[in-house]
Amino acid sequence: MPVTILLVLVACGLLIATVSQISFAGLRTARASAYDHAYRRRMQVLHRRTAQIARLESEIVTPANSKGAVPWRILEVREVVQESADCKSFYLVDPHRQELPNYFPGQYLMVRPALASGKQVTRCYSLSDTPQSDCYRITVKRQQPSETAVPGSGGLSAYLHDKINPGDCLLIGGPAGQFYLAPDMDTPLVLLAAGIGITPVVAMLRWSLKHTPNRPILVLFQAKDAIHWPFGRQLHDWQLSCRNLRVVTYFSGKEQPSSIGNGAMVRIGKFAAKDIVRYLKDPKQSNYYMCGPDSWMTSMRDGLAVYSVPTSQIHWESFGGTATKKPDATAKTITDSSAEEFLVNFSLSQRQATWSDPEQSLWELARSNDIEIPSGCLSGACGSCKLRLLNGTVKNSTQATAELAEGECLPCVARPSSDLIIEA
Repeated sequence: MPVTILLVLVACGLLIATVSQISFAGLRTARASAYDHAYRRRMQVLHRRTAQIARLESEIVTPANSKGAVPWRILEVREVVQESADCKSFYLVDPHRQELPNYFPGQYLMVRPALASGKQVTRCYSLSDTPQSDCYRITVKRQQPSETAVPGSGGLSAYLHDKINPGDCLLIGGPAGQFYLAPDMDTPLVLLAAGIGITPVVAMLRWSLKHTPNRPILVLFQAKDAIHWPFGRQLHDWQLSCRNLRVVTYFSGKEQPSSIGNGAMVRIGKFAAKDIVRYLKDPKQSNYYMCGPDSWMTSMRDGLAVYSVPTSQIHWESFGGTATKKPDATAKTITDSSAEEFLVNFSLSQRQATWSDPEQSLWELARSNDIEIPSGCLSGACGSCKLRLLNGTVKNSTQATAELAEGECLPCVARPSSDLIIEA
C-alpha cells in the first residue's frame, strides 16, 4: 500500500512538472510573440518618424506663395511588381491611408529617397495607371550600366530596384506635368511609345477605355523583345475586349517571338510615320500622343508632318535632351564667348560663387560648389529645381515648359545676366 501511494505521488509530481513545463513554454512563446509584435511596431513607428524627419531635412524649398508649387509628401510602397526583365512597378499609398490628389493620365511624379542625408537625386517617373484616389503607380526601368545603387550618385533607378521593398517610404512630389490626355477631348487617339515611354501611354489608354469606350484608339509600341516588353501582353489582352482598340507591337530584335498568343499583332523591325498612317482612315482627324527617346520623337513628328498632321494635334513627353525644346530667344547672348562674370549669392546656403562660363547653368554652378538643388529632367520641363530669384536677372539656354510664377527661375536652364541672389 505505501508503495502504491508512493507511485501515485511520483506520477502526480511528474504530471505537474510536465504541465508546468508546457505552460512555461507556452508563456515563453506568447511573450516572444508579443515581443516580436512590439518590436515590429516600434520599428514601424521609428521608420515613419525617420521618414518624417527626412521630409523636413530634404524637402524642396518652395515659397508658400509660389504659383504652381508642387506639394511633396511621404508615401509608402505597398507593392512591387516585376513588369519585364528591367522594369518594376511601385504601388504608392499614403501611410495613414488618406486619399491622394487626383491627376490627369500622362502626368508624372517626382521621386526622391526618404533619407535625411546630403546630396540626393530627384527623378521624374510617369504615372502608369489610370487615376485612383488610394494609390499611385510608377513603373521604373533600371538604367544600365552607368548608374549605381547609391542615392545622390545618379542611380535612383538602381536604388529603387535594389533597395526599395513593400513597407519602405519614398519622398514624392506632384503629380505634375503638361503632357496629359485632356478629359474633354473625344477625337480618335493614336498612342505611340518606345521602350519605357509606354508608361504614360498605359495610363491614357486605361482612362480612355473606361471613360470614352467608343473612341477609336491605335497603339503602336516599339520594344526590344518579348522580355523587355512592359505591359505588352496586357495591351493586347485589352484589345480582345474592345472593338475600337488596335494594338501593334514592333520588336527591334531579329527573331519572331513564338509565345505571344491571343492573336497579338506583332511586327519585326521599327515603325515609322508611314506605318502609323497605314492603320488610319484620315491621319488629320486624330490626336497623337508619344513618349520615348528624343531623337525617336523628333523622327515621328517630322514624319507625321509629311502627311499634313497639324502640329497642334501632336503631343509629346520628354525628360531630357533638347530635341523637343525650342531655342530661347536669348541663346545668342548666353553663348557669347565674351560673357561677363557675375556674382551669384546662394542665400540659404550663405555662399557665393562667380559665374563666367556661358555653357554652365546655375544648377551646375551650385553643384560645383557643393550646393544641392533638387533636380529632375535638367531640361526645363519638370520644374523640380524651381527656385525664387530674390535679386537680379537670368536668361534661359532653352525655352522652359515648366510653369513659373513671377520671381522664379529654373536653375537647370538659367544663366545669369546680372549679379544674382537666389533662394538656395
